[in-house]
Amino acid sequence: MKSKLLLLILISSLSSNAQVIIQSHIKIPLDSIEQGIFHNSLNEFLLAADKGNKESETILKDEKLATLLLLDELEGITDASTFKPYLLSIQKLDSKAYLIQLAYSQVRNNESYQKAQLTLMAHKEANSFKFSTPLKRNTIYWKSKTLQNTTFYDQGNLNLKNASTFIEKTTEFDTKLKLPEKSTAIYLTENLTDVFNLIGINYLAPYNGRRYASTMASLNNRAIIIQGNGNPSFETFDTHDLWHDRLALAVNRRKTNRPVDEACAYLYGGSWGYTWEEILAKFKETYAHRKDIDWKYYKEYPEDFGESQEKHLMADYVANALIIEKLEKEMGFSAVLELLNSGPYEKGNANYYKTLEKLTGVSEEKYSDMVWDLINSSKE
Repeated sequence: MKSKLLLLILISSLSSNAQVIIQSHIKIPLDSIEQGIFHNSLNEFLLAADKGNKESETILKDEKLATLLLLDELEGITDASTFKPYLLSIQKLDSKAYLIQLAYSQVRNNESYQKAQLTLMAHKEANSFKFSTPLKRNTIYWKSKTLQNTTFYDQGNLNLKNASTFIEKTTEFDTKLKLPEKSTAIYLTENLTDVFNLIGINYLAPYNGRRYASTMASLNNRAIIIQGNGNPSFETFDTHDLWHDRLALAVNRRKTNRPVDEACAYLYGGSWGYTWEEILAKFKETYAHRKDIDWKYYKEYPEDFGESQEKHLMADYVANALIIEKLEKEMGFSAVLELLNSGPYEKGNANYYKTLEKLTGVSEEKYSDMVWDLINSSKE
């Protein structure tokens, strides 16, 4: 009976496009029946990850939110089956938990190329294995601090003053965007390598050489953020970037007009250490005396008036910020949200001008006049 069951499990495994290759030298601390179940479950998990299926029954339910961070990076990982998953090791931690390592590799021109290396947790259940990110295990000795509905996780040096300000600004932005309250976990790390190590990514080729990045996911009324932006103790935080992060939870990035998004970030959070008032003053010093400017031109051909390429400030973003300020004052934030949803940047900006005219009655032809009126009446 056992041999028949094992045969059925192995046949099922072989039918999977994401079949894990287990080479003969790999030692597996499971009996023959458990090996078949493990192989089948792992195949199902990796196939679901590759296909972007986040509802797979092979995801450990208690750790699903954190595991979504990993699954986001694994979608399309096989590159149309040109990269194959190889099991590198499986380590027994206790009677129910195992630590496994995988690599996605291909052989091309007699050379081996690796796209990713992963570390996962495997959890043994009655007739299957479930899988999760090792985040919980990797942060077992970290400190935590809860402020309102947000819990910060770090290695013991959290700047509470900045964390409190962060909560205040998050609440302000979420209120504007009408985001539902979520219980949020924020993990603070130094860089992208730390972020990926926490969630079980030891190497991922598309990010080769990249230093900083953050990742986030949400599920029902919970959210998780892992920051790797050189700020592991929250000594600083960027209100500009916080705006972008919160907007991403409310508006599909593919539908967002980026210049309007950036303009909101200038207005609500400043940029590169400048406040909005300082940005506006620098903008007026640069442009207010140049009365021949057609602001439609700078929408098509963006100009940087910042102090350096690194600390860039875009003229069109400031023009948009003045429009947003007027819209919100006269019509409420719903009008700003409509302009944000005018679609991604396109040559000619037809959708932007169409939406703006609907909201303000100002046509494309009168756009530059409107911007000049706002500049002349603005107060720094």
